[in-house]
Amino acid sequence: MRTGVQFKSRFDIQRTMSRAEFDTAVENGEKLCIIEDLVLDVKDYIMAHPGGKFVIEHTIGQDISKFFFGGFSLEDNENPKTQGYNHTYAAYHICNDLAIAIFERDIPVSTQQVLHDVDKAIDVSPDIKTIYLYSANRSSAFKHHYNDYRTLGKHFRFTIEGDPHFSRHFTICNVMMGKLYPEYLKALNNGTMLPKHVTDHGDQDHRTFTIKNYDRGMSKTFFADRDTIYNIKGPIGKGIMIKPEGLYVAFGAGTGVLTFMDTVAFAARIALNKVLRPRGMDAPVGASQMLSASVNADVFDVQLQVPRDFRFVLYVSFANRESSMGLELCEALDEFCKKHNLDTFRLVTRLSQGYTGAKPPRWDYNYIE
Repeated sequence: MRTGVQFKSRFDIQRTMSRAEFDTAVENGEKLCIIEDLVLDVKDYIMAHPGGKFVIEHTIGQDISKFFFGGFSLEDNENPKTQGYNHTYAAYHICNDLAIAIFERDIPVSTQQVLHDVDKAIDVSPDIKTIYLYSANRSSAFKHHYNDYRTLGKHFRFTIEGDPHFSRHFTICNVMMGKLYPEYLKALNNGTMLPKHVTDHGDQDHRTFTIKNYDRGMSKTFFADRDTIYNIKGPIGKGIMIKPEGLYVAFGAGTGVLTFMDTVAFAARIALNKVLRPRGMDAPVGASQMLSASVNADVFDVQLQVPRDFRFVLYVSFANRESSMGLELCEALDEFCKKHNLDTFRLVTRLSQGYTGAKPPRWDYNYIE
């Protein structure tokens, strides 16, 4: 670590940067990346990075939080020799020094101590649960629904109380919540409106995350430990950077599908609105307009505009149906869109076991081409 140098604090950062400004800067050649809610300019640090320039050069324009905090490796993540590297406190100071802006400062970020209620966990598949976390001081600081589409794909950073250097990131997937998932299924299968509580964006004293038990590290504590206190911070990160219009194609395998489940819910609200809205209330929407695309049981929001050209194609891959997650909802939305001749959502499913007919093709470069 450098000596005799006063490192910058995150509280010294006055500038804010939107996703549009970030994308434009990267397109214009600026060497920017994101860690949590910080925008880093790494152009003068690439050659000084102790881990080599390759890692930095190949993550320009990306959210590098999982790499920085050791949750993921840019190389073979299944090889114990190349698993993620958890950086030192000195590296944290250097990041603050490289930070030039706060990313999307207008999206509120909270930091809370939470406890895990093991008895309220919901089994999703044999080794995956939706866990229930509640605020240690019972404060209301969490949301079960975000009106802002910019939060899609953002995450929370978890640390264990007493060991703040060990952390993991978990993507927000509110639709997997026990009280929300069945409501989406019911609405899509029956062609009915979503009840108001599904899109209630008021503050709550608890929230959920859907997590796989890897039988090691932090994930193991969620499945066995009742007494661990966690510190969580979010929503943070770059997210999946969608807009209310355009075509988006995503590939998700296993738990990677969870990253896109709230986007599936977003598409479901759009599809339901297109079919169920009263006539005269379906004017097109532009990218600059904020929208939640929600349907209320008692009354339609006359201010809500339906995006006419938002399309989401999701490729999902699981070993079999028993190990899948969110597949039933994806299939229900796919069927709803086909029934009503909508191009809002399309699902392509690959099961490597228990399939019928010809063996499904591997999703390699040739398949994508």
